[in-house]
Amino acid sequence: MSMMETAKRGAIIRALDAAGGNKSEAAALLGMGRTTLYRRLRQLGLDTGEGSI
Repeated sequence: MSMMETAKRGAIIRALDAAGGNKSEAAALLGMGRTTLYRRLRQLGLDTGEGSI
């Protein structure tokens, strides 16, 4: 995983933690749309199904 991917992954994990796992709220914290967050979760291997993370 590149440094950029690692940084993105960390930011997403921190946002999800701050949002209590709420993906819509995490997307808002990151300044992106919910569908973009879902796409990034899949790309980074963080989306393991409903209730993950």
